[in-house]
Amino acid sequence: MIRFGRLKKLTAPLLIAGIIVAVFAAYIGRSQLMVLADAKIYDTWMHFQKEVPLSDIPVVIDIDERSLAQYGQWPWPRYLLADLVDKLRQKGVAAIGLDILLIEDDRTSPALLQRDLKRFRGLDLDLSGLPENMFDYDQMLADTLRDAPVVLGMYAYFDGRMNQVPPGAFTPSHIVRGAPGSPFLDEALTPSRGASVPLEALRQAAPVGLLNLVSDRDGVARRIQMAALINDEIYLTLAVRVLMAAMGVDSVQVWLDPYGLTSISVGDLSIPLNTDGSFNVYYKGGRRKFAYFSAGDVLGGHISDEELAGRIAFVGASAPGLMDLRLTPFERVYPGVEIHADVLDAIATGHYLVLPPWSPAAQAGLIVFLGLISGVAFGFSRPRVYLPVGVVFLVATVYGSLYLFREHNLYLSPLYGALVVALMGAGLVFMRFWEEEKQKRVLRRSFARYVAPTVVERIARRSGDIFSGEELEVTIMFTDIRGFTTMSESLAPREIVSLLNRYFTRMTALVRQNGGTMDKFIGDALMAFWNAPVPVPNHPRLAVETALAMQESLQRFNDEQREGGGKSLAMGVGLHTGKVFVGNMGSEELLNYTIIGDNVNLASRLEGLCSVYGVEVVVSEETATLCGPSYFFQPLDVLRVKGKHLPVSVFIPLRRDEANERKDELIRHRWAISLYQNGDFSGALESFSALAADFPIRIYQVYCERCLKLADSPPEDWDGVWVMTSK
Repeated sequence: MIRFGRLKKLTAPLLIAGIIVAVFAAYIGRSQLMVLADAKIYDTWMHFQKEVPLSDIPVVIDIDERSLAQYGQWPWPRYLLADLVDKLRQKGVAAIGLDILLIEDDRTSPALLQRDLKRFRGLDLDLSGLPENMFDYDQMLADTLRDAPVVLGMYAYFDGRMNQVPPGAFTPSHIVRGAPGSPFLDEALTPSRGASVPLEALRQAAPVGLLNLVSDRDGVARRIQMAALINDEIYLTLAVRVLMAAMGVDSVQVWLDPYGLTSISVGDLSIPLNTDGSFNVYYKGGRRKFAYFSAGDVLGGHISDEELAGRIAFVGASAPGLMDLRLTPFERVYPGVEIHADVLDAIATGHYLVLPPWSPAAQAGLIVFLGLISGVAFGFSRPRVYLPVGVVFLVATVYGSLYLFREHNLYLSPLYGALVVALMGAGLVFMRFWEEEKQKRVLRRSFARYVAPTVVERIARRSGDIFSGEELEVTIMFTDIRGFTTMSESLAPREIVSLLNRYFTRMTALVRQNGGTMDKFIGDALMAFWNAPVPVPNHPRLAVETALAMQESLQRFNDEQREGGGKSLAMGVGLHTGKVFVGNMGSEELLNYTIIGDNVNLASRLEGLCSVYGVEVVVSEETATLCGPSYFFQPLDVLRVKGKHLPVSVFIPLRRDEANERKDELIRHRWAISLYQNGDFSGALESFSALAADFPIRIYQVYCERCLKLADSPPEDWDGVWVMTSK
């Protein structure tokens, strides 16, 4: 497998930079899909939050189905709401928040009925005997509100709808405090173009608070609008306003920094905000985790003072059909009124979920950091550790985000960090695959000239940089045409090229058919080797088989030459098996896949012995031993070749059927060799002379000449090794 260090110098860095830029662009662009995925991770983290006890401050006064069954369908007459507020006041609640929009007149008020009947029917409704405070239910509720710590609900519009909001004293006074470089308040808060506010009589009697919940594109309410700016006046959410009412505070401080809003202060409490004035609702579970009391039970006097005294009551509806059920990370059906209780609980316990203003910078830094470190890690990893490395980075990213959420109430999305790690791994895997495929194409083109197509495919399937070089045991072959220099003097250059091409075509085909690798042509010589670049089982035997097949093919070649009036060729082959260094060698521009080492030189020396002894093939003892019983090896000599200090035993390989045919000769040859090596030169001379007379081949003539010389001047320290003085 190609490693990072061997990838093209610019390709890998450009890929890493491209992936980082792409993920960063995805973070900046925030497509709907990415926003949704991020939101789902946020919701999942909610389920893994650290368990924090609930405060006992908020309670929910629920206009539920049982209340509607007792007191009639919604909307209730305002006198019932007045009674409910009065009952809660009598129970000693610290404050009351009405999660109800009271923006229209109560059409059940007697005074309003009397007016409408007269106007539309011409009827006079006699209200004599009716108590004066029962004529106008809205006024009745307003009078009740003046005597109770109640906050009414309002709804601000940010979608372009315009609705004139009358100025009034129902907004809290505020002090804006900002660090140097902070924007103005109207720049930090998105101004609202209008709002639905309570009736004038009601808003003159009690303060108002925002009911705005922020539902994301998937419909989940994850935030609440804590502050809004309308007509240059600041409006706060219902939970904060009821808290102010309970604390007896009528002013707040608004804090800004260069990013936007940071917090609001109510008395000694500091409430962190998002820069746009929203607040992340920290849900501590599903619905009904706070104390719930049915509004009907409160009206009926079935709730004790101890259950409500000193607590803040939120009045709202959970009954289906009243359109105040929301989708949250925990529930698909969640009463909107309880979300206000969640906000108050977070303020009371100081357990906030913060999206700090520096989170975009942190997110960008995380993308770059993870992109670089994962790119380097993947680049230098082996394939088998890709998955573990990727898992480690992904787990670290996810766990880091979850840790910040659980332990520090900070949400830093793991989505983009995980995305850059995944893309980096996939990108570098693809790049390595592409580089490997390109290398395989180079291998196929390069080795197609040296080895058979089946071997080329085996090479292409190998992993690792096959060109890098390694030490291997190989069998080396050298061939050479005898007397070619003299022959070429009588031939035209074109004839020489034609002759060599036809000769080499036959010889190289045999090398490739037997799993060998063609190394090079050296004039009329050929060099090949076995067992590289891919392992070749039984490579010494295959090399010997190739050498013998070459000589047989050369005989057929010569027959064809003689038939055409051409010249015959004689060839010598040398084979040796040993360790060499194999790989690409040459300059940066020109490389050759070849072998080098002392054993290569020895194989070349063995080929040279063919002309000395008049034999066709010479193999070393190492090659002969590794071939096993496949061939018969006729002992040729024990030599100390030029440039080598250790003696080398050399042999002539014969096919078994040929050895059987020459059995008598080979036995006599072995006897003569044993006499020679034991220093009986006269006896050896006699034996070799008899062999030369019966079998007139050069090897016996060589030994006759050598034994005659040694018999005349016997060496004192004869060890059976003949020293070659020439290559």
